[in-house]
Amino acid sequence: MKFLLLLLALASATTDARSQTQQNVDYDQVRQDYRTYLRELKKLGAQYREFTGEMSTIMKEEGFPTWDETAGSPKVAEPGFVEGEGYSVKDEGKDIVVSLDVPGLKKDSIQVSLREQKILSVHGERKNGGALVERTIQLPVPVETKNPKARYEDGVLGVTLRKAQAEEVSIPVR
Repeated sequence: MKFLLLLLALASATTDARSQTQQNVDYDQVRQDYRTYLRELKKLGAQYREFTGEMSTIMKEEGFPTWDETAGSPKVAEPGFVEGEGYSVKDEGKDIVVSLDVPGLKKDSIQVSLREQKILSVHGERKNGGALVERTIQLPVPVETKNPKARYEDGVLGVTLRKAQAEEVSIPVR
């Protein structure tokens, strides 16, 4: 009888060991599948953020309502108004007005330049620590290089540029 009980215990232990081994194999496979799932989910998340970022930019440019994350409500962008990280560009009829948040700069270190009538560059040095600030903004339309105006006040640089007048050229037909 003791022998029979010992045999039953041994068979049960063997079955439990096999079951445990089978569970470990399944668990390892599940873990591997989950890691693959997470990698693919991260890729999809990056694609989603890229797509929604592009759509948000297009909607802002066209004046469609967008969701303002900070306010938790819809926001309607003004047509001719572009907003980016720390800056805004507004079309005010004949002028383009750029507002750029650059707090703590030494006023006399600020350099503003215009390239190709559409690229505004700002360079400056901070008062404390002397860290350099460099920003480049793509303007929505070409601007004139004559009489640009820039003003720095309370950490905000405002630049007003006159829009370039499109020239009409007559082309003779032969």
